[in-house]
Amino acid sequence: ENTIASLRNAASHGAAFVEFDVHLSKDFVPVVYHDLTCCLTMKKLSSALQLSPSCIFLPEI
Repeated sequence: ENTIASLRNAASHGAAFVEFDVHLSKDFVPVVYHDLTCCLTMKKLSSALQLSPSCIFLPEI
């Protein structure tokens, strides 16, 4: 979801535009993430508003 690799893949397949969501973290840092529940990435239902950045860090991003 919303990784640089996925955006590049869309461009390589001819996409003229991509859509992604930008949310602010608790410390007002912009974060690109699709929704405010992290169940797909985290394998558990959590509100992204309650998570720290280190909790949702993904090394492949």
